[in-house]
Amino acid sequence: MATNLVELLSGAISPDMVQGLSKFVGEKESAVQNGLGALVPVLLGGMASKASTPSGASSLFSMLTGPNVDTGLAGNLGSLLASGQTSSILPQGSSLLSGLFGSEKASGLGSALAGVTGMNTASAGNLIALVLPFLFSILKKFIGERSLNPGGLASLLLGQREFLSGKLEPRLTTALGLGSPATLLSGLGNAAAPAVSAAGSTAAAAAETAGGQRWGLWIGGAVILALLAWMLSRCNTEQRVATAPAPTVASAPTTTEAPPMAATTTAPTSSAQFPAKIYFETGKADISADGSATITAVAGALAANPATKVDITGYTDKTGDTATNEALAKSRALAVKSALVAAGVAQERVGTKPPMYVELGASAPTSEARRVEITPQP
Repeated sequence: MATNLVELLSGAISPDMVQGLSKFVGEKESAVQNGLGALVPVLLGGMASKASTPSGASSLFSMLTGPNVDTGLAGNLGSLLASGQTSSILPQGSSLLSGLFGSEKASGLGSALAGVTGMNTASAGNLIALVLPFLFSILKKFIGERSLNPGGLASLLLGQREFLSGKLEPRLTTALGLGSPATLLSGLGNAAAPAVSAAGSTAAAAAETAGGQRWGLWIGGAVILALLAWMLSRCNTEQRVATAPAPTVASAPTTTEAPPMAATTTAPTSSAQFPAKIYFETGKADISADGSATITAVAGALAANPATKVDITGYTDKTGDTATNEALAKSRALAVKSALVAAGVAQERVGTKPPMYVELGASAPTSEARRVEITPQP
C-alpha cells in the first residue's frame, strides 16, 4: 500500500509550529494554517510532476538527499522558531524553491498563496521559504529509512495521485505552471510506469558501470602481475643455461644524475575531459541527460583514480538579482555534487567552491553563465 505523503507531512506540522510560523511571518494563525494546508499538496504535486521524467527524478533525488538538507530540522523547526534562530533557513528555502521550480515560478507561488490566504505577498513568500526545508528534511529521512533510489522516489511520488485528488488549489498549480489540478493528476497517472522504469534503469546502469570499472581494474592488475612473473621466470632460465660469458662491450660514461622522471599529473585519465562542464536551463537546477552522462564519466574517472579529488563550481552572471543568481548557482553545484555521490563517489572527495561570475560578451555565450564545472583539485 502506498504511503500517504500528504498525511505524513501535514501531520508533522504541530500546533506549536503553526503558532511560531504565525508570529514569525506576522499573520493570523488561521491564515498560516490555511496556507500550509494548500502548500503541502501543491509542493508534493510539483515534486511528483518533476519525478515523472527520468532526468527529473534523478535531479529531485539529488536535491532531497543533498548535504544542504538537514534531517535534524524535522524535529527542530518549532524550537528554532521559538528562539528566533531562523536566519539560515530562509535563504535555504528560497534556494530549494528556485531549484525545484525556477525563480520566476517560485515568485509566482508566493503571490498566488497570498491571494488564497489573504496574507501579504512577503509573508506568504517567507512562509514557503520556512516550510520547504522542513518538508525536504522529512522526505530525506523517509528516503534514507527505506533505502530508496531515484526510481523508488519516482514510484513513491507518482503513487500520490489518489491522495492529492481534491486537495490541490488551482491558483497554486497554475502559478507553478502545472496546469489545472485535473491536468496535473492526469499527467501523473500517464507518466508513472515509464518514469519509474527509466529511473530504475538509469540507477542500475550507473551501478553496473561503476562495478564494471572496478572489476576492470582488478583484472588488469592480475594480467600485469602474471606478465611480470612470466618475464622473471624467463630471465632466471636464461641465466641458468648460459654457457659462455657475454662479450665485453664499451659502455657509456656513467653518471650519478638521476634518470628523468616520467611526467605526472593529478588529472584523472579517462574518457572524462576536465574541466567537465554541465549546462542548465535558464532558472533551473535540473540535471539534463547530457549532464548525467558527464557525471557518469567523471565518476568512472574517479573510480579509476582513487587518490584524485575534485572541486565543483557554479557559474552565473550579474544580470538580475545577485542573491538569486548566487543561490541558483549554489543549488546547481550541490545538485551535481549529490549526483556524483549517488554515482558512488565518496563525499569527502568532492568539494564545492563559491559561485563565480561570467562576463558575458561576444566571446562568452549566455550558456556559460548557466554551467557547473568539475575540476581536479591540485
